[in-house]
This record gives sequence, C-alpha cells and structure tokens, in this order.
Amino acid sequence: MLALELARRQDLVARFLQEARSASRIGHENVIDISDFGQSAEGYVYIAMEYLEGQDLGQVVRAEGALAWSRVRDILVQICRALRAAHEKGIVHRDMNPRTSSSSTARAGRSSSRFSILASPRSWAWTPTAPA
Repeated sequence: MLALELARRQDLVARFLQEARSASRIGHENVIDISDFGQSAEGYVYIAMEYLEGQDLGQVVRAEGALAWSRVRDILVQICRALRAAHEKGIVHRDMNPRTSSSSTARAGRSSSRFSILASPRSWAWTPTAPA
C-alpha cells in the first residue's frame, strides 16, 4: 500500500498506478505476478502481488558473504531474463538494486532459488503484507 500521506498527492498516485499497470503486463516467471491494483473509496492505493517467502538479494549477500560464481551466474541470468521480458513490453526498470530482487524457493514447487524483479521500487513508501 502507498503510505496515506503520499496517497494525497495525485502525481504520486498516478505514477504508482502506472507502474503497477506496467508491471502487471509483463507476465514472466522471473517477475512477480500482480493480481490487482487500484485505489479504494477510503483513499488507500494498493498493489496486490504474489507473496514470495524468502530474502532479497542484499539480505542473501549480507548473510552468506561472497557467493560462488555458479550461483551468481544463475541469479544474473534470471534477472536478465526478467529485464528482457520487461523491455519487450517497453518497460524500463528504474531502480535495479539488491533490494528489488527477491530470492524465493516457494514458487511452483521449485526447490532452487529464484530471483524476481519487484514491481514497486524501494523509493515508494509502501507496506508489504504477508497473506493471512
């Protein structure tokens, strides 16, 4: 959800919803699925996206230190595939960094780590919530 104080600014609301709209069009295994987005009657602006159990790339590196080249290569290939899928839809990710890539082992029964490009840049003041 977009922080309420930011949701009062129509320029930020428009940008937030445009980014949600763009990201929802990508449809790639390495891009988090967005199932819904919009603005409630109460003024809450939200993105409902796939929940990934795991850590962002920055947390992985802090916890494990330097990663083996074979693992780095696998991560980079997945990130590049996600970026290529976005670029094919005319979308440029403006905030690539370790916090916008998440490792997950919980998708489609896959046991290996999978990195996805998050739809929302970390510059948004938003509150991620886990499923109930």
